[in-house]
Amino acid sequence: MMFPANRTPRRDAGFAARLRDALEGREKIWLARMTGYSTSTVGDYTAGVMPSAERAFKIAEVLGVDPQWLVTGVYGRPTLEEGWRLVPYHSLTELKERGFSDTAPQVPLKSEWLVQTYGSSRDIWITDMPSSAWPQLAAEGAPIVCRHVQSLSDGGLYLIELRGLFTVRRTELRADGAVLLGASPSDDPMDAPSVDARVPPCITGRVLGPLLAKTL
Repeated sequence: MMFPANRTPRRDAGFAARLRDALEGREKIWLARMTGYSTSTVGDYTAGVMPSAERAFKIAEVLGVDPQWLVTGVYGRPTLEEGWRLVPYHSLTELKERGFSDTAPQVPLKSEWLVQTYGSSRDIWITDMPSSAWPQLAAEGAPIVCRHVQSLSDGGLYLIELRGLFTVRRTELRADGAVLLGASPSDDPMDAPSVDARVPPCITGRVLGPLLAKTL
């Protein structure tokens, strides 16, 4: 299910125009066949309904365009050329069931933008913002950029697998050890697991920030 039953899908005329442009005259049924989505769903997208992050990446991959351009219009209409980096996208379902897969979809992003925004493009990957995990950072389902964890940093945000679900928590380094704090003051602090823990609660990655300007 792409949208919660009680949430109205967001529409964006600019997205619709860019999607139709990227189709280059190809029919909606072609995109439906290539992505595996229904023709009516693709029709909704060409009319401006915003897809989930996972679907936006899939559509951009099929059309051979940059997903950031497709969703936001940033950088014109680039294709994958020199100066771009392929960044793996791991859905939350994949991370829960299989962990990091070598067959994950690859999202083309500008190397220069990655370095300017996140300091480095090393060990970077993409996933979706968990439900109500840290609303100040990004909306549920929006793509977020993460990095594999080597150590915990004071004040850093981390994607945590907890009781079979994912959430985002902020670290606080104290004299007696690191704790993880929730987005709400009512969230109980929890002791931070080691960065190489394999059994939940475990730290999946450090959250660097939203990918697509909080527009999904």
